Amino acid sequence: MRPWLVECLESRTLLAASIGDVDGDNDFDANDSFLIHLVKLAGTDSHIAQLKGASPRSAAQIRSSIQALQAEGDVDGDFDFDANDSFLVHLVQLAGTDTQLELTKGGSPLTAAAIRSRIDRLKSVVSESAAAISSLSPTDGEEMVSVTRETIVRFNAAVDPQTVTSDAFFLLANGKRMPGQIRVSSTEKFATIVYDSPLPASTEIQVVVNGDQITARNGLAVDADGDGQPGGILRTQFRTLPLTRIPGTNVFGYVRDSVTGQPIEGVTIRVDAFPAANVVTDENGRFELVDMPAPEFFVHIDGSTSTSTPAGYVYPNVGKPFHSVPGQTVQLEMNREVFDIFLPPMAVADIVSLSETQTTQVGFGDAGRAELATMFPGVDPATWDRMQVSFSPGSAIDDQGNPSTAAAIIPVPPERIPGPLPPNLNPQLVVSIQASGATSFDVPAPVTFPNLEGLAPGEQSLIFSFDHDAGRWVVVGTGTVSSDGLTIESDPGVGIIAPGWHLTQPGVDAESGTPTEDPEWSDIQQILQDDYDSKRGTKDAALSHQILCIATTACNNAGPEGWGSGWVKDLFSEIAKDIDANRYETPIPDWIPDFFHTVWGGFGYHFVDHLLPGFIANCDRLDDDSDGDGITDHEEFFEQAVGPCFDEVSAAGEMSAFSAGSAKELIPAVATALREFAKKYCKGQDAISTISELVNATTALFDTGVRAVQYLGNVYETLSDFLNDVPNFNDPPFGVPVPFFERSYWDIPSVRSQSDFEISAAVDYFLEVGSEITLSLGITLPVQRSSVEYFVFADNDVATIDAAGMLRIHGTRSAFSAIPTPLYVLARVGDRIGFRQFAVLDADRDGDGLGDFYEEHTGLNSQQFNSGQSDFDEDGLTDHVEAALRTSPQYRDTDRDGVSDQFEVAAFDDALRGPESTFRVLTELRYSLENISTGFVQRGVTDLNGSLATLVLAPDATYRLSLLDLKTLKSGHYEFQTPASGSLFRIPTIQVRESSSSDVDQDGLGLDAELILGTFPDNADSDNDGIPDGAEVAQGLDPLGGRAFPTGVIASLPLLGEAREVILQADLQNGNGQLAWLATGSHGMAVVDATQFNNPIVLGQLELPGETTDIAVDSIRQRAVVAAGDAGL
Repeated sequence: MRPWLVECLESRTLLAASIGDVDGDNDFDANDSFLIHLVKLAGTDSHIAQLKGASPRSAAQIRSSIQALQAEGDVDGDFDFDANDSFLVHLVQLAGTDTQLELTKGGSPLTAAAIRSRIDRLKSVVSESAAAISSLSPTDGEEMVSVTRETIVRFNAAVDPQTVTSDAFFLLANGKRMPGQIRVSSTEKFATIVYDSPLPASTEIQVVVNGDQITARNGLAVDADGDGQPGGILRTQFRTLPLTRIPGTNVFGYVRDSVTGQPIEGVTIRVDAFPAANVVTDENGRFELVDMPAPEFFVHIDGSTSTSTPAGYVYPNVGKPFHSVPGQTVQLEMNREVFDIFLPPMAVADIVSLSETQTTQVGFGDAGRAELATMFPGVDPATWDRMQVSFSPGSAIDDQGNPSTAAAIIPVPPERIPGPLPPNLNPQLVVSIQASGATSFDVPAPVTFPNLEGLAPGEQSLIFSFDHDAGRWVVVGTGTVSSDGLTIESDPGVGIIAPGWHLTQPGVDAESGTPTEDPEWSDIQQILQDDYDSKRGTKDAALSHQILCIATTACNNAGPEGWGSGWVKDLFSEIAKDIDANRYETPIPDWIPDFFHTVWGGFGYHFVDHLLPGFIANCDRLDDDSDGDGITDHEEFFEQAVGPCFDEVSAAGEMSAFSAGSAKELIPAVATALREFAKKYCKGQDAISTISELVNATTALFDTGVRAVQYLGNVYETLSDFLNDVPNFNDPPFGVPVPFFERSYWDIPSVRSQSDFEISAAVDYFLEVGSEITLSLGITLPVQRSSVEYFVFADNDVATIDAAGMLRIHGTRSAFSAIPTPLYVLARVGDRIGFRQFAVLDADRDGDGLGDFYEEHTGLNSQQFNSGQSDFDEDGLTDHVEAALRTSPQYRDTDRDGVSDQFEVAAFDDALRGPESTFRVLTELRYSLENISTGFVQRGVTDLNGSLATLVLAPDATYRLSLLDLKTLKSGHYEFQTPASGSLFRIPTIQVRESSSSDVDQDGLGLDAELILGTFPDNADSDNDGIPDGAEVAQGLDPLGGRAFPTGVIASLPLLGEAREVILQADLQNGNGQLAWLATGSHGMAVVDATQFNNPIVLGQLELPGETTDIAVDSIRQRAVVAAGDAGL
């Protein structure tokens, strides 16, 4: 399968059903590798029928047979569509022509969003690529994890259960493996570790999944590390909650019947890990747990022990976290909202027996229907017949794997559930799905909800479940509205995965990655210096030297009033990040002479990737004059750094004097145009349409047949006209005459003068892709012609030259046929050197302005006219715009960072840099998420990696996500538009920076921080507890809590041995953290994360011989010395 086709599966609305005709003869024979891919979206296997050279079939025959399938697939090959077949998505791509089949499911058309969701979730099933890990629970960096919560890894394809061993999937705590049993589901798509004993409290637990040892059913090792290749190892970590019982830390509450609201007596409140703390509700339904841990602990509310259960009913068992305040007695609350626990009564008559041999459909019973009639008096009773859950035989199991024999569905008023719904959830109906004794469903149970929300046919909705182990609502998948609009059916492969509370509601399943921060100038210079050192003597040395020189000059002018601060610093931060990520690594052998190089060979990358995005990101600062000398920072940047640095690079012999002189004139002019272009964006035009206008203004030349030199000669004029057409837009001061763009300047005749001899060719200057020419030398050669060496400055897929001087042009780096690519050829005879320049042009057979080489290598059709409005991957960027930006026209997310190209380009983020960054902020952050459309704000805490794994957002709404680092008070935000309901969405990476906002109330928090935290910007003590907000934040306290912190023991750790000595040192890997190093007597030593004083976490413990009594640590050298008595050091 062509790589680009695999990539486009996520972005096309239809999957590829066939590819072929490799040799282009319009027939499928032994010379072709033809596959018809039939993807079964429900179930565990994909069905692939191969026709490879066995019996040649024409394109028409193949097309006819596939069209006959319509939208349902003949998976079992019996040419009939029956119960053995599953719903398929088809796209036929034959001989360069897309034949799109109508996509339906039972006669109901599906929306593009619904199709994309299926494709996103099932991409690995389509291709023969390695299966991958789709999720891990607990998530990486998660905190406050219950010590009894199981660890689950989910795969996006079936794996061989025999290969999921204790060596392939295990947990580490304190350097030792946690014993337990591995249970692989019957679907073979997830595995669970059931511990032999609870996990240690207040401890960092590492999860290891070794993909090298786990084999998928397609025979490939599982891609565990997510690099796209089979195999690899995934390592994540989570932290368990503290279990130190704190005197005077009490929690009380009430348990009530969800139907009558009456108190329930005799309900047992079981505290995880503390059986002695269990209590039973009194006649008022009240309970009180005393001397509890803080700030959180897990309980199970066991309704089966109730002594006031109505006749013919039973109450379920519910698990959830309780919140507590050290040293105080508080009522149950969540997000500062007091609540009671409601348990739904389940009528015994409504319970349905589960079959051991076939699927069982479970719906509402008579008692449930009666309650629904009360809850929804105006709804047709037939509506409730549509609520169904399908239980596969033996799928509802307990922790030991024993199957449940009965199940029921209970309607629950949304306001009467065990805990309040998140503020962004407002469903019409909540149901409790119970299976006696079961804790999970080995096979996700497909579910159908009545469409009470009134969604349109084909529209998608999210399906939510309350995760009792994690204590929060989670999205388990999507459902699609049926063709008659009456029901919402869970999509193939989606279902209920555990008993409990469930609902459906339109929304977007979103997450955010780890934020980044700017490197310091010293970091920037070091990255650039290392980059330059690695490229000395190569064709890339000039670019690296130039960037280093400019950065050094800017750093020397980076004082409070220097032009090297502000947007200049931000610009070089981005360049350093990209270089650190090896974006511009294009080394060639060091024997290539280094004094022939032009600025267009390298610095042009940064124009596209950084100057324009950097200018636009800082468009409101481009006219700044930091030192007040009447010259803008932009002008000083080019006058004092860019220009002089070209001279420095030239003096180093890495660029010709002519090239340096030309660049000093050309680059400031182009940069000025880009600056004015960026200022237009500041006036309110959105980014994508702004870029599109620029691309359209230049590509308009294609229609007139302007090529090569004429194009170059008109660049200035076209760009000027475009900018001048903007209303109230001043003419940019280019300062460079149009004739500068004539061919004589591009041919660089002065460079030829540096040659010792000429290189002659039958072609004067321009070479077409696919052409071949033989070069001759204007020099008398030695008898041995083999003494001539030829070099071409190009990658092998662009041009090659052999020992006889035959130059072959294979391709071009330019996406547009009218824009030539400079090509330099070097000949060496002994110590004498000859040099010649050419320009490579690409053919454009369909006349759409995109070169054939580019179209063929990106999966576009080089023989079909592209109007300029085509958007092959449907990411909102036309193919022409993607060509200009160098993003992929085949894949909505070119850099694989989880954010579509459209979203990144719209905000002028980098659509070509992946998610990894040296400058990630790996710490817990505070966040605020504002729905700008409604003004609603929700606040919370990220995980330890600064990321958010479960955000449910309204569809087609504008949001603003803001992050705050409490230790440094750096903050950042991102404003974005959500996609359609049912979509998976990754919020672009947020960059946190020093805030310049004012501190109105002088409490130590700027306005940005106050808005994120929700404190009052004009009140230094928002909760009136006598401690200023800034001081509370610095001490790790809640500035809105309004409660003093208790005296006495507030935390303890499950250390092995006895703490004989404690040393506190800064955590060098987390500059704002603090580590405690302990000598633990009879055991050895331990390392503790003591950053949060009321919640220390054991990172590791090491057993050592002897009795350890003292410890010394050198954090820089990463060494610890422990005194162990007779055992020595």
